[in-house]
Amino acid sequence: MHRPFPVFRSPRVRGCATWLGAAVGLMLGVAASHPCHAQTWAGVKVSQNLPRDWSWSAEGQSRTAMGRWEETVLDLAAERSFDAVDGLALGGQWRTAAAHPLGTAPSWSWRWATSLSYDFEVGDHTLNLRARHQVGGEWWRPWDAAKWRLKATWKHDLPDGWKVLPSVEGFWGAATHGVVAGPTHELAAVRGQVAVDKKWAKRRHLVAGYQVQGDPRCATPVEHRLVVSVEVDLKKVKKRKASPPNPAP
Repeated sequence: MHRPFPVFRSPRVRGCATWLGAAVGLMLGVAASHPCHAQTWAGVKVSQNLPRDWSWSAEGQSRTAMGRWEETVLDLAAERSFDAVDGLALGGQWRTAAAHPLGTAPSWSWRWATSLSYDFEVGDHTLNLRARHQVGGEWWRPWDAAKWRLKATWKHDLPDGWKVLPSVEGFWGAATHGVVAGPTHELAAVRGQVAVDKKWAKRRHLVAGYQVQGDPRCATPVEHRLVVSVEVDLKKVKKRKASPPNPAP
């Protein structure tokens, strides 16, 4: 008799797999009912923890649409957590990008983002909430130019080094239509993603996800993406110990 794969023997894991299948089915239903642009984002990320609750990361990503290269981005980030408030972290990220979308000239751009995040521990799992403010050069997509981003990510631990990471994110940018008195912002895009994270070696992860994004203000085509990333965590840098004083002669 056929036996289920070991990871699916737990009722909790089977329930999570059922929920994940329902979420992916809902996304596919949205894809079938809206015009869509298929894209692929593939990248490599390296990160490392440092003394005094600091960490850094570097990530490169190549983005294609309909089999054609459109953009390459390079992100350099640093983050600081705080012992006084467990789970709270403040971070900054610099992005440089080269883009050549169909029908436009090649271009370069940059972005600086400041983020504040908080982790809520829920048993063996984690709910991460992140608020981000970003400024930068000219971008060819309205949601890239959004000033504010709010994101919620659920990190669900599974046996054998697996994790499920569903998330939803909103982008708020300057209003593009209507008569408004003074500066204002409006929701420019909503992004949903379901990803799986597999630890395949010590400090080595493979993350693969399916992402859907659209603009609620107008009937523009919904963007669908396959996101794949190899993540490498370097060994933590240890704090140097103070050298003992030299004995008196």
